[in-house]
Amino acid sequence: MADEKCVRDPRHDCFGLEAAARLEGRIKALEDWQQDSKKFHNSFYDWQREQIARDAKLDEQLSNMDKNIEKLLAKQEEQTAKPGRRWEAIVDKSVWAVLAAVIAFILARIGLQKSDAPEGAPQARSIRCLRPLRLNAEGALSKQHTSAQRAITSYIIRNRRSSRIFERSLLMTTNEILNKYTTGEMTLPEANEALREAEAGFTLDPNRNVITQEEFLATTAGETPDTVNGYGLMDHGVGCMEKVHVVNGKTVDVNMGAETAYVYIAGKKYELKGDTLVEPEG
Repeated sequence: MADEKCVRDPRHDCFGLEAAARLEGRIKALEDWQQDSKKFHNSFYDWQREQIARDAKLDEQLSNMDKNIEKLLAKQEEQTAKPGRRWEAIVDKSVWAVLAAVIAFILARIGLQKSDAPEGAPQARSIRCLRPLRLNAEGALSKQHTSAQRAITSYIIRNRRSSRIFERSLLMTTNEILNKYTTGEMTLPEANEALREAEAGFTLDPNRNVITQEEFLATTAGETPDTVNGYGLMDHGVGCMEKVHVVNGKTVDVNMGAETAYVYIAGKKYELKGDTLVEPEG
């Protein structure tokens, strides 16, 4: 072909034609690669920008979650502290009410009662009775005021035991504590702390009296004792509790015969007759 001949000497073939063809192919391949690389980089940068935007949004969501969790924990702590503050308020009000009654009684005894004068007459007697309560010239309390103070102090000391009895009356009973434990409302350490506060005289054994989460879930009780199934605690009057397994209202491997025993299970208390749960008498 004419274009395959050397332009200088047409009698000879063009020696650079083949090399030029190979070079042209390489140049085209390089240009194609350049275009593909450009597309890849554009796609990669777009993806990277999307990742950055998504990470920023995720960071914001995590930050909001942290704030919400902190608010929830603060609210939970506040709710947990409320019973304690409520209890302190009850005790304070009770003490002040008793103290006010005692002071009123003592002050009445030492002469701060109403005058027997006719209605509308000057209350001179009551005014005179107030004077001995003031400090005397030497700065000491009057004899009547000192006597009142001693009487108040003596009353408070004598009634400390009554105050402790009043405080215990506001605590949960042993039955309530055991019922809450057998329903899973209280953990074993919480139940033991409540038993000590209630001065129950015993605590639950962490090894022998523990009821697992699976056992709580497997424990059910209907309206009658024969519908009770699961795990509970037995009190047979020896100062400690025993964990028992109940199936259809009967204890497994436990038969108390004629002995008196009680079973706490699923938040209820039953009397145990031999190996059968019955409603407690009375």
